[in-house]
Amino acid sequence: FITAWNTKEADKIVGFLADDVQFVQGNSHWQGKSEVATKWVRATLPTLDDLKTFTVSSSTDQQTAYEAGTFSVDVLPANPDEPHGTGEGNYMLLWKKGADDTWKLSYAQLEDLPVRVK
Repeated sequence: FITAWNTKEADKIVGFLADDVQFVQGNSHWQGKSEVATKWVRATLPTLDDLKTFTVSSSTDQQTAYEAGTFSVDVLPANPDEPHGTGEGNYMLLWKKGADDTWKLSYAQLEDLPVRVK
C-alpha cells in the first residue's frame, strides 16, 4: 500500500480500498470507495512524495488487521517557485479480509500537524 503511494499508482491504491471504506482527517469524513478514491487518493497523490510510516502498534487476526503510528511525507509545492514542505502526523489503518480472502482497507484516519517549510 505504501509502495503504491510512493510510486504514485492510483489505480493500485484504489484497488486496496473496501467498497464501504471510511476516511477521516480533521474535519473531513469521506465514505465509500468512490468518494475516498476521488477526494483522498487521486486529489492527494500528486501533492506528496516519499511517504514513510513508523509503526507504533499493529495486530492481525483471521478477519482484521490494523496498523497505527506516525508518518512523514514530502509535500510538493502547488507552484514551482514555492518551497517544498514536510508533513508529519499520526495514522491508523484498519484492514478487513473479504470473502475472496483479499485484504481491503476499511478505515483510515490521519491526524496531521501543520506542514513545515523545508
